[in-house]
Formats: sequence, structure tokens, C-alpha cells
Amino acid sequence: MDYTSSSHISSWIFTSKQLSELRTRANNEARRYLQKEQVKKRHQQQLEQQQQDDDVRVANEAGGATSSTSGSSTPLPVSFAKGYAHRTRDHDMPMMTEASEPKEELPFLSPPEETTLLNFYATKLFSLIGPKAQHPPLRRDIKVASTAALLLRRFYLSNSVMVYDPKVFMVASAFLATKIEDCTVNIKYLEEGTKLMKAHVPIPEIIKSEIHLAAGIDYDLFCLHPYKTVEAYTEDLRTFLKSKEGSACCVNRTSVGSADLLPLYEEAKNIVEQLATTDVPLIATAGKIGLVAMKTAMDTVTNRDDDENQQEGIIEIDFRNYLKIRFGGSRTEKEIEDLWSEIEGLCATIKELSSVETENMIALKEIHKKFKKCRGGGDEKKKKKKKRKRNDTE
Repeated sequence: MDYTSSSHISSWIFTSKQLSELRTRANNEARRYLQKEQVKKRHQQQLEQQQQDDDVRVANEAGGATSSTSGSSTPLPVSFAKGYAHRTRDHDMPMMTEASEPKEELPFLSPPEETTLLNFYATKLFSLIGPKAQHPPLRRDIKVASTAALLLRRFYLSNSVMVYDPKVFMVASAFLATKIEDCTVNIKYLEEGTKLMKAHVPIPEIIKSEIHLAAGIDYDLFCLHPYKTVEAYTEDLRTFLKSKEGSACCVNRTSVGSADLLPLYEEAKNIVEQLATTDVPLIATAGKIGLVAMKTAMDTVTNRDDDENQQEGIIEIDFRNYLKIRFGGSRTEKEIEDLWSEIEGLCATIKELSSVETENMIALKEIHKKFKKCRGGGDEKKKKKKKRKRNDTE
């Protein structure tokens, strides 16, 4: 298979600017939808009130029963994110406009607030499915959790958490990922897993949301991950560093043993797992992420206490030189330098993501309150209860 022409690379790799544009569009469309729903709801309430008044009058006159009308349903998801990078490059994408201001203030989430909420649920996925799952029947390979996280992030590039509950779609993405990675689970275990996480999602909602999830990513289920890339780089380095050319890439060694790369490999795997819950898989290919993980792992292990480094026998590698020597025969010097600049840029992005994680968790509680209000949860129900109590006392 030619991975460079796969849908993962051709349709689902974006720049940070493009991700921002997509999320802004999804946010704006959700606002417009919710504004229309608010108008419909107000009209529906007027009709219901009129119906109730008529029913009461009829019931008083003829003993009839009261009736009710049903509310609106959730709209079908869209998938305008797939292939967006190519359409913008070819000037084929319509201009994105700001959502009109609502006549009545609604507690809308901003695109950054939506992303913060999405990051939270993407992280929680690894407690639901994968090797660290709380419920033993849901323990699967790390690749399953990574696929689920990537499906979830793809979906919310075209759709908003204000319309589609991320808690429910988190579970749906886990269910779909087990099928994609050919290690299916009984759906009842997923429901049990959500109960253990104190975030219960019933089976009917999981099934319905799985269908919407697939539609929201245009049924494109192909996902690539950097785990095999890290293994490949480790095996290549193990052989290459023993050669005459490769020895020039060893900063603090003249010889390399078979176990010398193990600390680097283990740390790189941990970094790849952490990156699976971020935007990095949407802005870089699996090959580049694997190399970034190796370099970041090297920086991590070599910056530990000197005594610890000596005790563990940490090897330090010049990855820039490794790229030049190892791949210089098939790439020009400019291509290698451009690639290295991109790798360094991704390393900086990873550091930024790590630095804002604490701030996001502090703000998450307030965002979640706003999210509940936006989805018609808290305040309106409380107002109705208070109104009933006042009417009862009167």
C-alpha cells in the first residue's frame, strides 16, 4: 500500500490555521442552528401553552384529556473537514463568515472552549478503552484507543460539541475503533465501562451516535499511528549506529549495545500515547510524529539527573546528523533541512500543548457549566421548577 496517497494523509492532515478555520466554521454553524432552535422552541412553547389552555377549557366542558407535542430532533452531522487542506489550496472553499449575534443572549461556547472540552474527553477515552481501561473486558491494544481519539477529533472538525454531546460520541468512537482495529467488544461492556467512569451512556445512545460519527467523518475510517514508526526507527538506529557512518551520530558513545536504546524507545512510546489525545495527529504524518517522539524522548532522558543517566547508560544521539547521513542519498540537503525545521517546530508545538494543559483543566469546570446551559440543561429546568413551586404556593 502507498501510504503517501492514503486518505489519512491526503484528506486528514491540516495546518494549525486550517484547524482553527474548520472549528470556527463548525462553531458558527452550531450557533446558527441553536438560534433557529431557540426561535422554534419559543414558538413551540406558545403553541403548547395555547393547546394547554384549550385542553383545560375542553376538559372542563367535556372531560377530555390533555395532549402534548414533540420537540425537534438533532440534525444530521456534516463532514466538510475531509480534504479541506486541498480545497483551500485550490481556492475551492467558500469564505467563512461569523455567526450573526443572537437576539437573545445564549451561553455559546467559543471554538477554544470547545477544543478544551474535546481534549478532556479524548483523554478520558484511554480510561474507557485500551490497555489502561478501568473495565477489564475493555482492555485492548493502545492502537484501539488512539484510533478512537483520532475519529473523535476528526468528527469535531465539522461538528460542534454544542450540538453533539462529546461524552456520548467518546463512547461511540471507542465502539467503532474496536471494529476498525478488528478487536470488537460487546457493547454492554462499554455501557458498564461508562458506569464505572460515572458517566453513564446507555446502549441505544451508543448505537445511534456511532452511525452519526461515521457520517460526520464521511465514512473514512482509515487511521495511521506512529507506534510502528517508533519501533522502525529504534531498529534502524540499533543497526545504523554500529556502522562507521552511524557512529558519528553518537554524541557520548563509541559503541552501542542492544539494550542501550531501550530507555529511549520506552519514553518515545509514552510520548506517542500522550500525543494521541492532542491535535498533533491532525497536523503531522505518523512518520514525522514518530521521529518527533524519538527526539523528544532523547531530550527527556538526557535532561534527567546525571547520576541517573550514568546508572541507566543513556545514549545521546544527534538526530539532525542521523537524518543527513541516513537519508542524504535520497533527499537533497535542502529537503533534509526543511524536514528538520518541521521536526523542531513540532517539538515546540508539543511543549506548548503540555504547558497549557494545566490551565485548561482549571478552566474546564466553568466550560462544562456553560456547556450544560448551552445544551438546554441546567438553568431552564431550574426556572421551571421554581415557577411550579410559586404556582403551588399561590
